[in-house]
Amino acid sequence: MSAEQKPAATAQPKSEPTLPDPPKTDTAKPAVSARTDVTAAQSSKGTGDKARAAEVAAAKAADESRAAAVLEGKDGSGPWIVQLGAYQNPGNVKQLIGKIKEMGIPVYSEKLDSPQGVRTRVRAGPFPSREAAERAQGRIRKIGVDGPVALKQ
Repeated sequence: MSAEQKPAATAQPKSEPTLPDPPKTDTAKPAVSARTDVTAAQSSKGTGDKARAAEVAAAKAADESRAAAVLEGKDGSGPWIVQLGAYQNPGNVKQLIGKIKEMGIPVYSEKLDSPQGVRTRVRAGPFPSREAAERAQGRIRKIGVDGPVALKQ
């Protein structure tokens, strides 16, 4: 082949690569952006969180109210007592019970096994409220006997 027979190269412009057509969307449905979906999910979740927070706050307030009532003796969970002591000598028990009864205060005793031997607990009460137990405690102090106020168990 000679130079004359070679076909002349013609300069053709380079064509741009073609991109595939974008997928067709259904135009009947409005497009919802991901942002809108997230916002809707957050708002419904936020509503649930707010409701849950309100429930927790109400429960906490109720617990605090009950705790305050228990400490003040106004919860009606009595009966309340005044713990006067645990005695080994039966004569001391009889004497103390006699003095408390003379004051018109209810009193009782119960046996207790302790590491030091058998003792007898003496308690004033039961009283319907902490306030009533504290009033009795004040009267009992006047005869020289003191003890804590507690719920009867």
